Amino acid sequence: ALSLVGLAGPAAATAAAPALEPGAGVIDFPDREIADAYKRALQAETATAPDFKSAFNIYRQINDLVPENILAWAGRGNCAVALQKNEDAQLSYSNALTLAGDEFKTTTWLVRLNRGVLYLNSGDAKSAVEDMVIAGRDGPTGGDNYLLLLQNRAQAYERLGDYQSAVADYKNALIPKPADVAPWWERYALCLLETGDSFNALAIQRRVAAKFEGAAEPQVALGVLELVGEGGNLGNALAKWKSLSDYDANLFRDDSYLKDKLHWPPKAIEGVTALAKRAQVEAAAAAALNKGS
Repeated sequence: ALSLVGLAGPAAATAAAPALEPGAGVIDFPDREIADAYKRALQAETATAPDFKSAFNIYRQINDLVPENILAWAGRGNCAVALQKNEDAQLSYSNALTLAGDEFKTTTWLVRLNRGVLYLNSGDAKSAVEDMVIAGRDGPTGGDNYLLLLQNRAQAYERLGDYQSAVADYKNALIPKPADVAPWWERYALCLLETGDSFNALAIQRRVAAKFEGAAEPQVALGVLELVGEGGNLGNALAKWKSLSDYDANLFRDDSYLKDKLHWPPKAIEGVTALAKRAQVEAAAAAALNKGS
């Protein structure tokens, strides 16, 4: 699942927003009353127990009073995401970026990343990559937010079929924290398989499957790599498939689930088909042997 970066400030929009002039945005407030309202909204948004609804409403009021303020649009966008108002969030982030123009890049790179993730989740991988490339250019090249950018941009590259670029981003996201095995490592492994590096793909996926041994998906991915990867083991591959429940086995036999829901690369999907068939042959052979004895 993708995680939107939480901003410490910027962006928001309303369906009835006034016309916004590109580059005309500001990050300060005209008087103390509005500045205090922004502080209350920000505190509600970033509290240990966030009150996104209250924060969203305050940001919306500020938008009406000071439509040129970038921070209020950004804050509204963040809260809209949390409230699952994705259209409002996208419009809010877009308003913040329009107002910022070429200014305030240290603030707006996170807004652009967040909008990119929204694009990705809505199926617009091309726009997602465009936003995330700019965010990567304008933002810092370190820290947890930067690692989130790399992970999300890699997924966007995957959707476009650019697996080499996806591998590069996943690799750079893994390097700073090589011991922190995470679910996205599986995507890295499958992209490595797609680009011809099945040896490292198998090594990575073995670590993922060991950490998440109770989940079916990483076990199937490992089964595929044990079957087709350099250094793999057929017995291990079959064991992974046999460990599945009937429900999960049927689910992973469905190419549309693998392609449209999990967004697995082509070689991984082909590998699942091959693994399922091999397991079926082995089961039939075992049944015949038992019957003969």
